[in-house]
Amino acid sequence: MTFERGVYLGRDSHGDITGGEERSTLVLGPTRSGKTSSFIIPNLLLTTSPSVTTSTKTDVVNLMARARHDGATMLFDPSGTVSALRGVLRVGCSPIRQAQTWDGSVLATRTRGFAKGVQPASDVLTSRVRCGLCGKRMSIQQNGKGSTFYKCWSRGQGCDQPVRSTKGLSRAAVLGMSLLGTDEDLQAAIRRRLAGRTRTRAGAGRGDRRPAPAVTLGALSEHRRKLLELYFEGKISADGFKEAEDRLCADVEIARAQAAEESLEVQSKSDLEQRFEEVARILSDLDVETVWKAAEDRERRVLVEELVEWVTVFPDHLEVTVAGAPALNVRLEEVGLKGSEIVGVGGPT
Repeated sequence: MTFERGVYLGRDSHGDITGGEERSTLVLGPTRSGKTSSFIIPNLLLTTSPSVTTSTKTDVVNLMARARHDGATMLFDPSGTVSALRGVLRVGCSPIRQAQTWDGSVLATRTRGFAKGVQPASDVLTSRVRCGLCGKRMSIQQNGKGSTFYKCWSRGQGCDQPVRSTKGLSRAAVLGMSLLGTDEDLQAAIRRRLAGRTRTRAGAGRGDRRPAPAVTLGALSEHRRKLLELYFEGKISADGFKEAEDRLCADVEIARAQAAEESLEVQSKSDLEQRFEEVARILSDLDVETVWKAAEDRERRVLVEELVEWVTVFPDHLEVTVAGAPALNVRLEEVGLKGSEIVGVGGPT
């Protein structure tokens, strides 16, 4: 991460200060002392080169997704603890997916070092099930009697999420896809919701009195023109002009950032509507339940990877998120699950 003259450090009365070319910079400071906002963010905004940052918070990736549109903002979150971010591309690395042959994928699976009782990638919903209480992904485990179930990694360590059988969660995924493809009332409701969200910023609503960024930019341009006239007529000092000019420049940058953010938001929601129509069309032509019953696990896995984003588990219900659509609530009894599943000799109920 470099600026033309090295890492950007700040500005004084003589201008910009940089760390010099090909030099490392170490910044030390306590929590909330401004290391991110005063150093990391400015350099990310100034650089034209690819950058890699690590953080336990989402402030950097959130801001960059809104501020930079000349390249992709990518997120590597192997724990799955960060919620989906608009404009951010999730990336990852799996030795299993990179295998070129079946034998290679089996070898990669066996050498991953899973703990006893955990079945590696043995369910069609692997990596698609998460805990609704703590947000973490749920892992597959077995009770030694042939029954498999999903368990939150934090269970017993602050999370009270009950375990859920793999069969019940698969039924929920199938139900979600089936409803999205066959229930015309549900499709219409989703379309209304997506259309309403798309118009939120464009329409602004009667209660939103903030002017559009284009209007603000026009007003600031006119203000600057008048300021220049005052300066050329000698009605304002050079220091006064510079102070007012600095304020105007800051306001212009804010307005431009707002315009870019709103443009990205509208485009993102338009893409979401298009994605929903594509998925709804596919599912409407597909008898999901019949295909699911006839398919092998590897074929089911392909269907899940293409169409199911998440199955989120809560103590009293499930949420199935099909690609391009809002989460659908599924009652436990709809998929043969009970309010509390206890793992015993016979496995989860």
